Amino acid sequence: MRRMFDLTLVGRALVDQRRYEELSNLIERCFARSSVYRDLTSARECLDVISRLGGDAPPAHGQEDQAGEDLGIQVNALLAQAILLYIRATDGVDRARSKKGSILKAYCQDQRRSHERLLSLRNKVIAHFGTEGEQLWNRERMVVMVGADGMWQYTHAFSRVTYHAATIDDLNSVLSLATQTVYESLRSEEARVNELVQAATIGDGEFRSLMLAHQFDPISFFGDNSVAKSFGMEDHPEDVTVARNVWTTAKGGDEDKN
Repeated sequence: MRRMFDLTLVGRALVDQRRYEELSNLIERCFARSSVYRDLTSARECLDVISRLGGDAPPAHGQEDQAGEDLGIQVNALLAQAILLYIRATDGVDRARSKKGSILKAYCQDQRRSHERLLSLRNKVIAHFGTEGEQLWNRERMVVMVGADGMWQYTHAFSRVTYHAATIDDLNSVLSLATQTVYESLRSEEARVNELVQAATIGDGEFRSLMLAHQFDPISFFGDNSVAKSFGMEDHPEDVTVARNVWTTAKGGDEDKN
């Protein structure tokens, strides 16, 4: 396995060193853009899974069984997650990640309208409850029923969207361009980071010591699993390596000790 160094931690250690201000800022921007890029690609993955599940094809009349109910819940969750990921990437509050201008500037008018609809949906319907979207995602009513015997009975009616074609159209209209815009910026800035890191490593013993003090251990990061063992083994690794369901790091309590 190659030797690896944690540039995120190196960049944080350089924050107060004026001679490395450009490098520190670049590492922060690359870290943020990489995170945004992953959110956008994850949103695309959610839509791809919806398509593979057949979530756009409702069950035939009379076939609304438990499997159909489960499918509706899965599609609803995936669609909501795709919206949340997209908006977090393009309209987040984190200082480093919120440099969204370059993404939105690339949009045409139709894409800007799609973005605004998705933003409103996230803010007024998905992340927070509001009546603005009741005809789209949430419909709720309190109902009183009066029986033939004159007795009053109270109940509640709820309706939740599963697949919504117009919302998926909005996501499809913006995701590809947003992802490509972030990817191009990330690659450009990574090239400059590479120049500065190599120059500092050759010419500055203090910087070399800082790098050695922040080596990256895949097992500590991912856990002792196949992802960690394969990370860094390829000559040209993928842009992003993700570990899902790493239970040894996701669970708490005594289960971690087993």
